Amino acid sequence: MTRTKARFFGANTQTRFWLRPRRLLIAAAIFHLIVTLSIFVVGRSGSFPSTFDVNGIAFPHNSDGAEAREEITRLGGTLVQGEVGEWIYSTAPFHLKLFSICFAVLEPLLGPTILSAAPLNSLCYLAILALIVNLGQEALNRRAGLLAAATVALWPSFLMHTTQLLKDPLFLVAMLAFVIVNLRLLCRSFSWAEALGTLGQEPKGVVADSFTSPSGQLPGP
Repeated sequence: MTRTKARFFGANTQTRFWLRPRRLLIAAAIFHLIVTLSIFVVGRSGSFPSTFDVNGIAFPHNSDGAEAREEITRLGGTLVQGEVGEWIYSTAPFHLKLFSICFAVLEPLLGPTILSAAPLNSLCYLAILALIVNLGQEALNRRAGLLAAATVALWPSFLMHTTQLLKDPLFLVAMLAFVIVNLRLLCRSFSWAEALGTLGQEPKGVVADSFTSPSGQLPGP
């Protein structure tokens, strides 16, 4: 009986060890990079030319992805040439400017492909999952948030969107942070000073809080 209990609790402890926040984030980041690389390889092979071009851009003939890539490449070249002022005052959309920073660093190595945009896309992917965990914790409990985040993390259309040169992931980060701020203000009691502090903390604070706990382990419901 004692050995049985020891085995049970030992397995539970080991499971919680692998579900610690830092390991979940690392696993999600590796998974997203693998998906991005897979889409790039499929595009480069030419297996589905109407779906992915050689740079990994999805639906190149029916979307603005190719034009966005060209604009990002131009902005990245502007940064490489040291023309920061021109980059700042450019009328290009904000998300293209952010992607161009990645291109300025990685395009010489990886080319004008979705691989060069992977750092920003992966960061948005992780931020979205962290915010979903936090939203689930605010509404129900942490376990519900983790289950919701796992479902979203594996959703095919969401995965593909977070590998492309799109503004959608950035928009989702901002929208989820906005929802969490309002949910906290509605469900908790704050003084004026605390409320302003909460507004100033988001979204950075909720992203950090989403995958941290006092013990560093996955809490129960």
